[in-house]
Amino acid sequence: MPAILFSFLATKAGRLLAAALSGVVLLGLAYGKGRFDGAARCAERLADLRGALARARLVELDRQRRINDAALLEARRQAEDLAAGIEALNARLEENADAAAGDADRDACGLGAGGVRRLDTLR
Repeated sequence: MPAILFSFLATKAGRLLAAALSGVVLLGLAYGKGRFDGAARCAERLADLRGALARARLVELDRQRRINDAALLEARRQAEDLAAGIEALNARLEENADAAAGDADRDACGLGAGGVRRLDTLR
């Protein structure tokens, strides 16, 4: 069998066929290597993009956390201010109620000068 193959390769047609087959094999290897390199490069890019996305996600979550913490702090401050305002208003209402109870004109029809002054303090 090898003798027939060598005698065929000794002919011009055999050499052309061997060269063509060698060329096809080389092209196939080059194509396969290119696809392999391209796939590896795509995998690297995908890994880089996933890493960048994960970093951007962490940065965004940290930004949102800082904004939320600042908003909660501001809301607590406003709630404390409102509670202090309510306490002050309740104190004034108690003072006015005590003053109204001791007002000489409390049984009169309408408001006296003292009642008007007490109402003006609530503004």
